Amino acid sequence: MNRTRLRWTAGGVTVALAVAGAASLLRAQAVPAERAQTRGVARVWHGRTPAARADAYAKYILEGDIRQIRSLPGNLGVQVLRREDGGFTDFLVVSYWPSIDAVRQWAGDTLDRAKYSDEELKYLVDPEPTVKHYVIVFDEGRAAR
Repeated sequence: MNRTRLRWTAGGVTVALAVAGAASLLRAQAVPAERAQTRGVARVWHGRTPAARADAYAKYILEGDIRQIRSLPGNLGVQVLRREDGGFTDFLVVSYWPSIDAVRQWAGDTLDRAKYSDEELKYLVDPEPTVKHYVIVFDEGRAAR
């Protein structure tokens, strides 16, 4: 089976994916904006905690932020990824939306600015000031459903 490996860096964390059998679909080619928009938008946030507080932070975001995101109109799903890195734990939160306008309805006009509660800031090390948005060009998984 043919595998294509994809790598990108978000918030200082390198993410690698292996996509089976999709090489022909992922070759570099222009995707018309209107076609790409129908696949939606991924909003990606990265945070880092001391490893000793990672379990407590995971519980905190799952019971608060993630529950809230899942209940928002237009939200197509959310994933929380976790990676141990020495004395720290990295978290990536990827939420899926039908369009950037759907994100804007929730986040307002400051789409790229990360928002933190005082409680959340107690867990994080060097909170990142921004989030990133990616147009979903190809999706065979969760957000495509």
